[in-house]
Amino acid sequence: MAISTHQLDLNYCYDIFDLLERLQKNEMKRHDLRREAKAALDEKVSTLAKIYASFFPFLLLVLFLLTKDTDLKVISAAAQLSTLSALIMCILIYVFIAGTSWASTYFIFLTLFERGKLRWTKKRVKSAIYTELQDSKNALGREHLVLITDAHLLHSRIPDGLLNIAALGYLIKNLEQHTDRTLEEQLDQLKIDLENDEFRRTIEPEGKSLIQRERENHYLDFLAEIFE
Repeated sequence: MAISTHQLDLNYCYDIFDLLERLQKNEMKRHDLRREAKAALDEKVSTLAKIYASFFPFLLLVLFLLTKDTDLKVISAAAQLSTLSALIMCILIYVFIAGTSWASTYFIFLTLFERGKLRWTKKRVKSAIYTELQDSKNALGREHLVLITDAHLLHSRIPDGLLNIAALGYLIKNLEQHTDRTLEEQLDQLKIDLENDEFRRTIEPEGKSLIQRERENHYLDFLAEIFE
């Protein structure tokens, strides 16, 4: 038995709805991967800063343990006190100097990194993270390409401004209820309904629709902004 025009239109809307849902999920996954990349970058930079910051306190400790210079002011001052007091005084002085140098080096490293002064280090760190996430990025890119080039979206009977989950849900609901309507007739009814400002806000997104954004971006490297 031949399928009615109404059922064909309804099936068409189901297909569009499914594509938009998958495209929206793809967009969300890209946002998640951006956040993952940013978090990984921040973590690696912080770890490097801590390593560099720990170098001077470590060097200071080695010098402190190896020095034989009993004329040092610290040792001379400590000599006036009991052995335990001298030890505590030396430890406190070391902790103060080491802590101050560690914090200073840590924040100086972060500042220089953010300002692009450590170009070689910055390039290596970002390249390592980009390589780690490249497979996930490429998989999302391939999925995005398949969705955005689907014939249903490339040559849609539904205007781009209405290619969103809310509008398609409304069209499907009304086509299911009014079995005597075609898609074009339901679109005409939707245009009339959109004259109501309150209703329009629930159907039309502010700014550009999902498909308009995706077509405009042409799947730009969504990690590039993080690794510039």
